Formats: sequence, C-alpha cells, structure tokens
Amino acid sequence: GVTVERVASPSDNDTIWNWFIMSTAQLTQSLRHEEHRWGELSDYVQSQLQFGSSVTIDQYIAAQRKRHEISIRFDDLLGNDAVLLTPTANARSWPAEGPLPARAGNTDDPMVTLNTPDANFTGHPATSVPMGLDDNGVPCGIHITGPRFADNLTLGLASHIEHIKPWPLTAPGYLPFGL
Repeated sequence: GVTVERVASPSDNDTIWNWFIMSTAQLTQSLRHEEHRWGELSDYVQSQLQFGSSVTIDQYIAAQRKRHEISIRFDDLLGNDAVLLTPTANARSWPAEGPLPARAGNTDDPMVTLNTPDANFTGHPATSVPMGLDDNGVPCGIHITGPRFADNLTLGLASHIEHIKPWPLTAPGYLPFGL
C-alpha cells in the first residue's frame, strides 16, 4: 500500500531568485580567470555573469541561509521514504518558439512556471518523467523529488512509471537518431 497525501510546497516564491543569486555568483567566480573572454559568450550568459558580478556577500549569505531553511523543510516533508510528485511545469504548454509563460494559474510571476529549480536549490534527488501529451499535443511530465541521498527512490519510481506507461523514443513522424 501506498499513501497519497496532498501537501503544501515546502518551497516558497523566493527559491528561484535565491538559486539565481547563488548560481550566477558561483558561475562568475568560476569563470573569473577568463573574464577577458566573456565577450565571446552569448548575450544570455554575459547577462548572468554581469548579474553574478554584482551579487554582494550579504546577498549570497542570505541566499545560502534560505537554501538551508528550504532544504530542512524538504527533509522534514520527505523523511526517509517519501517522494513529492509535482507537474514538471506549472503552466499550460506554449509554442516552441516562445515566449515562456509569465503566469501559472492566478500568479503573475515568470519564475513559477517550473518545479525543477527546487531540487537544484536544495540538492535533493529528482527525476522528471514523461507522462504523455497535453491538450495541445505537447509533451508533459511529472517531477519526482526524493529524500536526500535516496536517488534510488526517484529513479525506481521513474522506472516503474515508464514500465506502466512507456514513452516513445522519438516524436511522432520522426526517425530515431543514428549513431
């Protein structure tokens, strides 16, 4: 027997912002020795490096503290043997050419459209599994987050789901890639 329980998210609206503060600061620091070549990178990466260069130590420490707080919430929720199942994306599908949605449900916040950053922020193992096509014919998935160091739980559940509902290796109308 499996018990299914609806729970509130252990994360909060600041998670992605704090992850962005930390990740851009770390990226900037790790590429500091190549700063003379940053102009060769894409505009997107350059903007991340520019933002990361402006992060103060106080902002970084505050983000780290928030990371530990959110991680503890996930630890408390998941214990040793529970998994958190969420949609991979919180928004309806959008065209491949974009733009990304700027809202999910009634929330006007472009940072709430995905559930995957929580695992990036806390370091909990997570696996995203294809679940089929949505009403617009676009693939959608379920995101499985497990207890710290329990990768076997997320991968095992993903394998079980794939066994029950196999996912095609190629999109309809396309041939597999040859190696």
